[in-house]
Amino acid sequence: MLRTLILGLLLLASCLSAKPPVYVVLWFDTEDYLEPAADDAALRIATDLTAAGVHATFKVVGEKARVLESRGRRDVIAALSKHAIGYHSNWHSVHPTPAEYLSRFGYLEGVAEFERREAAGVADVRRVFSTPPVCYGQPGSSWAPQTDLALRRLGIPVYLDEGDQVGLDEQPFWYGGLLNVFNMGRNSLRAQLNVGAEDTAAYAQFDDAAERLSSSGGGVISIYYHPTEFVTTEFWDAANFAHGANPARADWVKPRRRTAEDSERCYGVLRHFVEHMKSRPDVRFVTAADLLSIYLKPVPPWILRPSPRTSAATSYSQRCKGKCSRRPTCWSRCWASILQSWTDPRPTALRLMPGHPFPHRRSKPRDWMPRISFAAIIACRTKFSSELRRFRWLTSRPRSHAVPSSPAAKSVLCAGRSSSSATSPPTLAPPLTGSFIPTASPARVCWNSPGFRDGR
Repeated sequence: MLRTLILGLLLLASCLSAKPPVYVVLWFDTEDYLEPAADDAALRIATDLTAAGVHATFKVVGEKARVLESRGRRDVIAALSKHAIGYHSNWHSVHPTPAEYLSRFGYLEGVAEFERREAAGVADVRRVFSTPPVCYGQPGSSWAPQTDLALRRLGIPVYLDEGDQVGLDEQPFWYGGLLNVFNMGRNSLRAQLNVGAEDTAAYAQFDDAAERLSSSGGGVISIYYHPTEFVTTEFWDAANFAHGANPARADWVKPRRRTAEDSERCYGVLRHFVEHMKSRPDVRFVTAADLLSIYLKPVPPWILRPSPRTSAATSYSQRCKGKCSRRPTCWSRCWASILQSWTDPRPTALRLMPGHPFPHRRSKPRDWMPRISFAAIIACRTKFSSELRRFRWLTSRPRSHAVPSSPAAKSVLCAGRSSSSATSPPTLAPPLTGSFIPTASPARVCWNSPGFRDGR
């Protein structure tokens, strides 16, 4: 008995003295589909990380997935599949990029346009890697607000990238229904590849960030690379699409290569950096999928609106006077009124919602969607009133973020095959062969091409 008590006290003391965890999300934008050596770089990085027991996130461009398949690089596909797979746009830097083609649309129209252009890439990444992409990140700095709703409809729950368009306290946050790892500020860092065999300055920077986060209750550090960086001295898209250039595919050029010795040195820089991060006992490597279980989704704002539901339930309960159990029609109307208030389409304020990195400190919000569906099943099966039949869609329609709304997205995602837009770069009628030139107004763009003037 005394021994058990002592062991329990020691265990409690160790738990209290343990530092809060610092989560490291390591991700790679796998995008270069011109240089075949970039395929070998992705294979080498994924293999080294797997051997080190580290899980990373590889965000793959749609065309990159198709090129890996056409080149027969099943070894690369298998190595990357051992990590989390994300989506990094369909064509990356081929104009128009997402921010360019969405700048001419409003919110809902832009959502539909993003689905139309990107659904084929999402489907191809899912088909090639046999898993749905868990996250998305914009190509370059091509961020647009319409992507949030479109990604929810495409079934992608995490926005993982870096930029300064939106952010909250340099930590992950919920915005637009997605978990955003974005604008991480001081908590976004990396070991530079061109400073020698090791980047000791990055070690000190990482240690400072880890100590700062640990002392404040824990948090996330975001680190990213591109596999093509390890084998080339310039980015593939900078060599072809910089400053609005949009050459034909036959005119695309490959980026300049590193020597084999220089590439080995770069792999060593990453390997030593990962080893240094693993040496800290409070560091945990996580993927974009892991973050969904660490940062709980906030309760939807309409759940906190008691007035419509309570008024509906109260009015019907007073009218029924406790006789709902003996009056099926009245009982079913009670459910219909309550369900209607729960699915009230009135807009609510859009707020930045911080995540909750430690579930043991906060009770998990109740999952209200299954309760609504169960209530709808009971109500619809009674079939006593016309109000109930209006809610039959609740029993058969999946969650809204997993349902593509546009016909193009439905045909691609439901059929599991790519559309014609996946086999050729994006074009508009007439074909765009000139340079992309933004106008003075950020809301309007034009192309230096006949037949496409002033954003029309």
